[in-house]
Amino acid sequence: MNQRRLSVLSSFLLAGLGYSGLVLTWAVAARGAEKTALPPAAAHQVDFHREILPILANRCITCHARGRAEGGFSLETRTSTLQESDSGRAVLPGNSRDSLLIAMVAGVDPEQVMPKQGRRLSSEEVGLLRAWIDQGVSWDADVSLRTLTLRAWKPRAVELPPVRPGLTHPIDRLMGPYADKHGLDLNATVDDRTFARRLYYDLIGLPPTSEELQSFLSDPGPDKRDRLAGALLDDRPRYADHWLSFWNDLLRNDYEGTGYIDGGRQQITPWLYDALLTNKPLGQFVRDLIEPAAGAEGFVKGIVWRGAVNASQRPPIQAAQNLAQVFLGINLKCASCHDSFVSPWKLDDAYGLAGVFADQPLEIFRCDKATGKFADPQFLNSELGQLTTGADRPARQKELARLVTDDQNARLRRTIVNRLWGRFFGRALVEPVDEIDNPAWNEDVLDWLAADLGANGDDLKHLMRQIVTSRAYQMPSVGAEPSDSKEFVFRGPQVRRLTAEQFLDTIWMCTDAGPTQSAGNFNSAGSTAGGRSLTGQWIWSYAEGDAKPGEQIMVRRKFELATQPVKAWAVITCDNEFTLWVNGQQLASSKDWQHPVTVRLEAALQAGPNEIQILARNAGDRPNAAALFFEAKISLATGEALTIPSDDQWQWTGTVPSASGKLPGDESDWKPAVAVKNQGFLSPDIRDKLAQAAERGEKGLFVRVALVTADPLMRALGRPIRDQVVTTRPESFTTLEALDLTNGAILAGLLSRGADNLLRQHADWTAEQAADFIFLNFLSRSPTPAERELATRIAGAPLAREGLADLLWSVVMLPDFQLIR
Repeated sequence: MNQRRLSVLSSFLLAGLGYSGLVLTWAVAARGAEKTALPPAAAHQVDFHREILPILANRCITCHARGRAEGGFSLETRTSTLQESDSGRAVLPGNSRDSLLIAMVAGVDPEQVMPKQGRRLSSEEVGLLRAWIDQGVSWDADVSLRTLTLRAWKPRAVELPPVRPGLTHPIDRLMGPYADKHGLDLNATVDDRTFARRLYYDLIGLPPTSEELQSFLSDPGPDKRDRLAGALLDDRPRYADHWLSFWNDLLRNDYEGTGYIDGGRQQITPWLYDALLTNKPLGQFVRDLIEPAAGAEGFVKGIVWRGAVNASQRPPIQAAQNLAQVFLGINLKCASCHDSFVSPWKLDDAYGLAGVFADQPLEIFRCDKATGKFADPQFLNSELGQLTTGADRPARQKELARLVTDDQNARLRRTIVNRLWGRFFGRALVEPVDEIDNPAWNEDVLDWLAADLGANGDDLKHLMRQIVTSRAYQMPSVGAEPSDSKEFVFRGPQVRRLTAEQFLDTIWMCTDAGPTQSAGNFNSAGSTAGGRSLTGQWIWSYAEGDAKPGEQIMVRRKFELATQPVKAWAVITCDNEFTLWVNGQQLASSKDWQHPVTVRLEAALQAGPNEIQILARNAGDRPNAAALFFEAKISLATGEALTIPSDDQWQWTGTVPSASGKLPGDESDWKPAVAVKNQGFLSPDIRDKLAQAAERGEKGLFVRVALVTADPLMRALGRPIRDQVVTTRPESFTTLEALDLTNGAILAGLLSRGADNLLRQHADWTAEQAADFIFLNFLSRSPTPAERELATRIAGAPLAREGLADLLWSVVMLPDFQLIR
């Protein structure tokens, strides 16, 4: 039958039967001459759970399961699949060539292809279905697509293949058959220098310093890569600083934005940072967000949008959408308005999950119109468990948290494993990452890692270490697959662009040009160094008695330095608020006295006289205790170290800055400050937080991009506005980014400040020395002779700020800097 006749016949059938009746009737007519157009059947024994069920669940059941049987054809069970439909039997066990299902999904007539909406099945998927039918239509007895019992919910045990030469790591053993099939050499790994730069950026978001890199390169130990991975994962503050951005994107947490001003949204930063700092197990992490724990309420609270909004954006619906997307790999956004056209999820599913988070019975809206029906709170998979009828909201959320993190729910671990694999390799095992029901390019790796995560206490650092110590991770990088590629083939980690945070953190780290204070009021110290010695006292204008509500005083300390400091930092807090100036330059402020702030001081200090001034303010609605704590550590080029604690050498005045910001200067007003006798401020918790903040300063841990409010340059580099869940950032280079990198004032100012700092710290540098430093610290390698010659011409002689800033700009524009290879 030729193509023209097929088209004519299909037109007649469409007119006479309607589209749904056409599904199989057309295939009867098409059976015959077009059989040669079918993709070949897969040559191996197919696995129903691993290979067939994801295809049926994602591409077929919207029309042919869950109570629907268009054309009289149902895929809910094996029995219904083999039954007669309106147009005869669609599946003939042992005979895929004559099975109408195959003719339809293969698209013998390109004008009539199943599924009706969404992407077509690939040739590989059709081949799997053919092999499944030819091999007898196997079907696990516990699977029913009426209740959507998908494989992704169930754990699957994976047996590790035997050890082979060079392939001893579990991931590499699992990858062995795949490597054989596709001609991959898992023993071909990158050199130490490339590996170190890749690993540092992936685990802590920074490149190795020249000292760290040299230490690693000179290490003769055969296990040094494994040890480096362990050391970086154990670096709690730098690990937490880096991964905060990943989770902020997923949990749509930020420091400012929609909802924060009027209380319609709540930050979870202190809870989240502490969870990363302490490596909270995944199960507990998720339970804390769903139940929720103190400080974590903002995730399920969502955003209370101003004005009229679509019913699908009410906070309970947001909670259901975000939970399903982030932790279960399910897209409920379409199903929050109507039954989804692209997935099996229905309106009742979305509203059932949303009902868990509603204080009152939740009326169901279809396409923003009330239906008069109310949702019964329920989990997305009833076979894992039912919610207690009539339970109040806290009880429902507690039960939901248990179901989401239940050991029999492998979906949570599979989803997180997939997200982290995508983070480290540039492409996940399952794409898109929010559709975990799609087939993985290596199901065994995904399932084994998910089981291994559970067997090791849901330790995410353990999972990360498993991934980055594999030879698969250490393979040479490759370019991304073409967008029109029919089948993804893993050939190594994909080349990735630095994130906004990695890009700017590197500049800030190497030039000391970053901010002095984080945006969030949270403990970003990274150590529980409770025994660290701090000599500062809590001071005020009087020793005992309560301060009045709103009482403000200025305190100051004058001192001299023999030289410009090479390093200086301070830890400061005030019950209740403070603003800090150093030599007239405002450096920091805070309204949360229970979270001490670490501030970098060296750029504001100078050789000769210096003055620190602090505006301290009491709060509350009745008289209460008030006090200020400050301690600075200053290191000079001579090797001298100074400590400036808050004590009786400080002075205070009741005169506060003017409306224009002018600081008090009348010397007659200043009186000696005194130590506060009521040292109730020194609770163990506050002492520990002060010690942690001091350790951050002592280690030279600068304020990272993840800890500050986004500016236009960060936005141009891809940091998102987090009023929606962001699971992947764009890899494409935009016009806005090009403009900001070439002509933007923010980057130009940053590089100029960085050049000033480097010149101050290395006053005797030649242009060649500057070039060596910049290449080693930005690119993790020395410049080639040609690069060194060009760099010295750019920097100029004698070395000056403009030339050094130009050299910095030239280097950060290089692909070698902007790409993780």
